[in-house]
Amino acid sequence: MTTASVERLPAFFGAGGSTPSLVVDTGSIASQAGGSMLACTHGSSVYAIAISPRGTRVAAGARNGQIQVHALTDYCVRPDATPLLDVYHAPSATALAFCTEELLISGGLDGQLRIWRVGAAKAEVALPAHTGGVAAVC
Repeated sequence: MTTASVERLPAFFGAGGSTPSLVVDTGSIASQAGGSMLACTHGSSVYAIAISPRGTRVAAGARNGQIQVHALTDYCVRPDATPLLDVYHAPSATALAFCTEELLISGGLDGQLRIWRVGAAKAEVALPAHTGGVAAVC
């Protein structure tokens, strides 16, 4: 049995005019899948990521509130792939977790939790969590 580990998880914050992105090197899994990497690009700093329970989707949340969900094939996102979900949790999406393959929960600096259905254009539910920002969801 082969075990995989994440060898590096750098978040690039776009200093000097570069495009912020998040790169996940899936180590031995990437080698088995042809050495590919997963890359999600936002127009802002990436604050949170989540992988769906079956590993078929990845979500990334950004400082500007943008949340994108992409399908994973062999642990990779196709460079030309259209996001399955592209929404905003303003002012900033600071925490993400998948409940199922279809439901994603986000926490933000606005103190709210939002539940999103992948493929829908708006939140299913918005719940006040507390007066401060949400730092984590699980």
